[in-house]
Amino acid sequence: MTRILVFGGPCSGKSTVSEQLGQALGVPVIHLDDVFWGPNWQEPDREEFKIKVETIARGDAWIVDSAYSAVRSLLLDRATFAVYLDVPLHVVGWRIIARTISRNTPFKIGPITPLPRQVAASGSGESIPGAILSLLKFARRFKRERRQSFLEEAERKLGRDALAILSTKADIQKFLCRATSLSEHE
Repeated sequence: MTRILVFGGPCSGKSTVSEQLGQALGVPVIHLDDVFWGPNWQEPDREEFKIKVETIARGDAWIVDSAYSAVRSLLLDRATFAVYLDVPLHVVGWRIIARTISRNTPFKIGPITPLPRQVAASGSGESIPGAILSLLKFARRFKRERRQSFLEEAERKLGRDALAILSTKADIQKFLCRATSLSEHE
């Protein structure tokens, strides 16, 4: 069965790529932000979160988008393929600003990923300056500190042929076209 982990920092395109892959392959998509975040940005008990992710990972077919290093190994142990979105920081920075403004004001700057379900249902938004600053810092730190460890772990557990590193819109489109054509021949 198909079990794909789409990993990357904030605003790297995880949700969009996951949804497109899910449509192309007919596989359910799970956004870990929806599993992690509770109402009003409440964080779950870490063990409870791991148990939920273990349950997801045991599924026969899934596409999971995640930036959560704490559960990365659980997912990679069951994944059949991994995608790392290695988008340049200047692109990520623009997306962080556009997404935060679009989520929290009447101004819409292109298509956006919605707030996690329980956060949106609780009526909570984001503090625009606070969210932008913290996400920009996190994106920089993520790329610097988590990129290499993810790539090494994914290659060790899955092999190089089961890992795609995508950095540009063109890379992503080629990958999605290839995935669509593969699914049509199954």
